[in-house]
Amino acid sequence: MDSLDATKLTQALEEQSEWEKAVIFNQNAEVIASNSKFVATGEELNAYLTAYNSRDDTIGKGFTLMGDHYDVHRFHPPLVYGRRGGA
Repeated sequence: MDSLDATKLTQALEEQSEWEKAVIFNQNAEVIASNSKFVATGEELNAYLTAYNSRDDTIGKGFTLMGDHYDVHRFHPPLVYGRRGGA
């Protein structure tokens, strides 16, 4: 398997104008690339590693990212997404 080019991935994320925060991380919750607005902890990213384990748990708990809570309102693997309350 080819190694990921973090510089190219970071550049691609920075060029993406539709997402405010973006990150690519591995199975150890280690950040490979992110845009400049993304600063999260490994602890926060760990929740994403188990998102597909249980639909009910994931929708019930939602996610926390950079201290903000996001409600999960769609669970359609390979996509799990939502939005922040009040948006």
